[in-house]
Amino acid sequence: MSRFRTLFALFAAACVTGEPGPSGQQGDDVAWAATFGAAASDEAWGLAALDDGGVVLGTHQSAPNPTPEAYIYRLASDGSVSWETPWTGRGWEKVFPVVVDGDLVYVGGTSYATLDNATADAFLLALDLATGAVLYQWMAETDGYEEIDAIVPDGEHLYVSGWQTGEATTNDVLVASFTRELVPEWTAGYRGDGWDEANGGMAKVGDHLFVTGVRGGTGMYAGGEAMVASYAATDGAEEWVETWTTDGFADGLGLACDGERLFTVSMEQHGADGVEAGIRSFTLDGEPDLVTTWGGAGTQAGRAIVVDPSDGLLVLAVNTDAAGTPDVAVLRLDPTTGATLAEADWSAAGQEHAHEVAVGPDAVFVAGDTTSIGAGQTDGLLLRLPLDLGSAPPVE
Repeated sequence: MSRFRTLFALFAAACVTGEPGPSGQQGDDVAWAATFGAAASDEAWGLAALDDGGVVLGTHQSAPNPTPEAYIYRLASDGSVSWETPWTGRGWEKVFPVVVDGDLVYVGGTSYATLDNATADAFLLALDLATGAVLYQWMAETDGYEEIDAIVPDGEHLYVSGWQTGEATTNDVLVASFTRELVPEWTAGYRGDGWDEANGGMAKVGDHLFVTGVRGGTGMYAGGEAMVASYAATDGAEEWVETWTTDGFADGLGLACDGERLFTVSMEQHGADGVEAGIRSFTLDGEPDLVTTWGGAGTQAGRAIVVDPSDGLLVLAVNTDAAGTPDVAVLRLDPTTGATLAEADWSAAGQEHAHEVAVGPDAVFVAGDTTSIGAGQTDGLLLRLPLDLGSAPPVE
């Protein structure tokens, strides 16, 4: 039995005209919200848009198990489920990136043997796109915590980034290469004295891998500088790093690339203005270009960013509490000036968070979690919005 629920709305001008039918493609003005999970703590993180207008979604869901288990879905453009694949590794799984390449779906995250972080190991899965069957899997066999936050398939290789617990119980940047069948090739990264993570996405151009995250932090979302860095795709050697901070804290949480420039979105402390979403661009050599922010009163944390392949505009998912409770804002930005060209907000009585954003041929998708709709407690959330962000899904 499928563990998700969907709220549909088909918008034309300002009135509701019907509901998406089973045919799938409903045009650019369809907006809907789907929730995943039962009355427990459930979240959606991994998200990949498909050429047919659907998506592959990665979630971790607790019920009926006492601890989270991985659930991966393929959904059509109308929200109907094509397949659903549960997966259990050590017993407690968290799913983060999902990437589709050809006829394979790659999934990454971390799997706990116990509640102790030292027993959490990074994992990778390769699934058949047509059926959802797990074809290959890999799990780290090292001491300490590891997680995978980004996956980039390229040629015969699969590149990943994330973070791991270092020798001094601090976190280190993790960059690694695998074969397409998930056989490890090399592991590298940055090992500093503070809280260091490559937790904000990954890109590859030529022989160079690019990541974003934080360096020198004192804890989760505390202290440190945001960073963007380049690593050699041949062996993981660090080539350059650019860091920035504002008023004591910044963390790069999203990275996108148009082949010529890198774009990052971050959460940045800006004194009395609070936390704002920082938007920056860099050349492939690490030279800063665009520097701007989006926000206002309260906390605006830039969570994810992509480049729309159809027009080159930036699409961002931001977590904002300007209205008093955590909500989701989706933005379209000019990549040269950072100007906001369109905005859609998903706000309800409870709490909402965005974790990932993806752009399909006729829609923008956001993965996250919500306490406002669904089965109860926290449910995994998938939003579908029109490309122009002209309407938002219903919230009740």
